[in-house]
Amino acid sequence: MFNDLWLNLLSEGVGIVVTVFVIDRLLKNREKNRWLPAKNFLYSKLFTLTNDFLVHFIPVQYWKIESVVYVFGECEVMVGFEIDYDLFPEMVANNFGLEESVPQTGFTDIETLETLSNEIKDVLSNYIELIEPELLSKLLDLEDTLVFLLKLNEMSKSDANLNITTNVLLKPINTASSIRFWLLSKVNRKINLLIFLEEKNRILKDIQSQKYKLLSKLLSKARIRKTKVD
Repeated sequence: MFNDLWLNLLSEGVGIVVTVFVIDRLLKNREKNRWLPAKNFLYSKLFTLTNDFLVHFIPVQYWKIESVVYVFGECEVMVGFEIDYDLFPEMVANNFGLEESVPQTGFTDIETLETLSNEIKDVLSNYIELIEPELLSKLLDLEDTLVFLLKLNEMSKSDANLNITTNVLLKPINTASSIRFWLLSKVNRKINLLIFLEEKNRILKDIQSQKYKLLSKLLSKARIRKTKVD
């Protein structure tokens, strides 16, 4: 009798633990799926920002012309250039094609730096709860670097002896490349632009066909009602 009691308590305890575990797992998955559209929007936004930044600063010889669409859930990003990752080791060894010995007073591309800095600040202000720790670390690092460069740019305007060399852009370019590479792991689908447009066109035709069939059915019913009334 005593053993039976222990067995009953043990089986009930195991049942409770399993139930709690299953429910907890279901709730976590439900919460994850709930925020997935917002995360996909964030990924697509960051991918566009970093890609535009890198296209602006990395020399053309390290890119290949390839019109593709990156799909993040329901969000789509079209790009006309792709980093040639076969040349990536060479690109890193050559400091992303930046000339280290070229001094200048202030940045000639200050608007690009300011735009990216403002966009990153906006992301950190509005989406920080959705950002994974690894991605957050990269974004904070990029933002700190951009703030430093913008301050350096202001200082160079008032100090004639302070020249900026283009190699100070190495860190933000390297960090932006790291963010873009991380975001590639979140891509649901990569598709050639022409194939993508063909698929979209086929979907639109299917929608139009369904609308036509529905309209024809409604008109047919209307005629039947009219005939009955007459």
